[in-house]
Amino acid sequence: MVNFLLFVSITLNLIAILCIVILYLRQNRFVDMEKEQKKNIEEMEEVIATFITEIKEENEQFLDKLYSFQPKENSHQNLKEKKGEDKTADVEFRPKDLIGNKAMLNVYKNAAPSGQEIGKKEDQLEKEEVDELLNLILPPEKEPKEKSMVEIAAEMQADGKSIDEIAKALNKGKTEMELLLKFRQNS
Repeated sequence: MVNFLLFVSITLNLIAILCIVILYLRQNRFVDMEKEQKKNIEEMEEVIATFITEIKEENEQFLDKLYSFQPKENSHQNLKEKKGEDKTADVEFRPKDLIGNKAMLNVYKNAAPSGQEIGKKEDQLEKEEVDELLNLILPPEKEPKEKSMVEIAAEMQADGKSIDEIAKALNKGKTEMELLLKFRQNS
């Protein structure tokens, strides 16, 4: 019986040693994984920092170009001469009214370098040029959607016009208008 207990004791000790070795290996894997994660996080931070600095540089270049923009006054006259139009007709370039994001416009206006000592007239001209450029850059809010040919034809039919009149008004064939209106009624 002592031999049996000795065998059980040795077996249990071997199992315990095996469990300790397995736990030690797992712990080392977790430590290695933590080191890899820290390394990956550092690399990602470096990439993001580099990306941010590149964006800052591009923004600075954009603002420099924006403030140093000098429109050419004779460009419209040169275009007219090339096209053979009247040289005396005065065409003035006017950007669209600013309908876009007003907050973005204010940010760009406030981003102007304040340390420069330029005359008031030059400051005003520079602000006007910036406004013109921003009017061209910023997208308009929403333009009214143009009606499709189907909608126009349906409205004309609702007004009591015949298919011949609708086809003539839209410069389409009679059969094409009939099919267009039939498909619209079916859908």
